[in-house]
Amino acid sequence: MTDHDIDKLYKHHAIEQPPIAIDNKITQLAQESVKVNRAKKPQRVTQKYLPFTLAASVGLVGLLVLNFPQHYAPPPMNMPDEHPMEQSSPSQFNAQEQAAPTLTPAPLSLKSPNKSTTDNEVMISHERQKIAELQRSKRKIEPPIKQIKQIKHTLLKKIAQQIALKDTIKAAQFTQQYVDKFGLEQLPVKYHYLLEK
Repeated sequence: MTDHDIDKLYKHHAIEQPPIAIDNKITQLAQESVKVNRAKKPQRVTQKYLPFTLAASVGLVGLLVLNFPQHYAPPPMNMPDEHPMEQSSPSQFNAQEQAAPTLTPAPLSLKSPNKSTTDNEVMISHERQKIAELQRSKRKIEPPIKQIKQIKHTLLKKIAQQIALKDTIKAAQFTQQYVDKFGLEQLPVKYHYLLEK
């Protein structure tokens, strides 16, 4: 069978069409499905996308609150009496405290409407600032554990290299550095003899 024979067979069968009864049945089923789809009430766009819009709006509000807290939390107020009290001695403070009359807070209706925070909120914000500063200073002072392990490993490696090179003076120097930084109890026992040299 050659390509020419295959072309003839293809052209002969290409003119065939399905029977008219089958063609009419397919057309009838298609028209019925269109009528059924038209009879169904179409779903509104708002009903279709409502869960997505709710999730997106909640996420947006969450991002705004987390990323822009300064717009939602009132700024801390500076108390003018803080600095003079810190400079005065305790005996002067006690005398000032005894001489000053005790003030009672004004009723809520008499307070000025422009005052956005109370004294407690101001004190809390000052405490939070102090805690944040302490945490920042601790991070600066204390090196991370990973760096400490790396320094220990490097010093022990240098000690081992100097021992392999039979340079006990440099090995003793590295051992002394290790003890100065991490203490004698952290030094492996096999290197204790280097401290005696």
